[in-house]
Amino acid sequence: MDSSWVGNPELEPEKHHQLEVGYKWKSAAINADVTLYYNDVSDYILRDKARGQDGILVANGTANIYRNVDAEFYGIEWQAGYQLSNALQANASLAYVRAENSTDDRPIAQIAPLEATIGLDYSSGDWELGGTLRANAKQSRADLENGSGQDAQETPGWGVLDLYGTYAMTKNSSIRFGVDNLLDKSFAYHVNRANVDPFNPEAIQVNEPGREIWLKGTLQF
Repeated sequence: MDSSWVGNPELEPEKHHQLEVGYKWKSAAINADVTLYYNDVSDYILRDKARGQDGILVANGTANIYRNVDAEFYGIEWQAGYQLSNALQANASLAYVRAENSTDDRPIAQIAPLEATIGLDYSSGDWELGGTLRANAKQSRADLENGSGQDAQETPGWGVLDLYGTYAMTKNSSIRFGVDNLLDKSFAYHVNRANVDPFNPEAIQVNEPGREIWLKGTLQF
């Protein structure tokens, strides 16, 4: 795999035209907020492969470049909490973004799919206990084949369960404990940590850890 880079002296700065609408609602037991947004980007700076595009003198399809394209982003973010009782609270969140390279009529790489969480937290005296279900939908809008080379593959959907708790031993000290990915699921985020290295020429999708048991202590002075 070619790890070379080709400069592009004709790069222009990005120009963003964004519209955002939000709403917040709060009552004695419920709080929620939602945001909708649209971002039209002129001269979006895209990491790509050299194929003789405008201003690019190399066309081997493997060298890395940056170039300007027009792009559109739109999405939604939502979160809510509901106080079921003095000790019990439910919470949930959702986020989705769709990103399109309008110049080449293909998806922008490394965009997360629909993400959601739902959780339940219990608090009584010195104890706090809770659990969260994290889920991602399948990401089929990947920039593959003659794309930028940043997406390793389409990413399957998944859901994992985390459990956690806190015990306050004294006013100034506490212990936190938990189990992430309780059911030991095999999963990967589409926006994968292995792809953030700008000098790594090959996109590699690495799974997140399996079941992870952790313990932390806090001491305040």
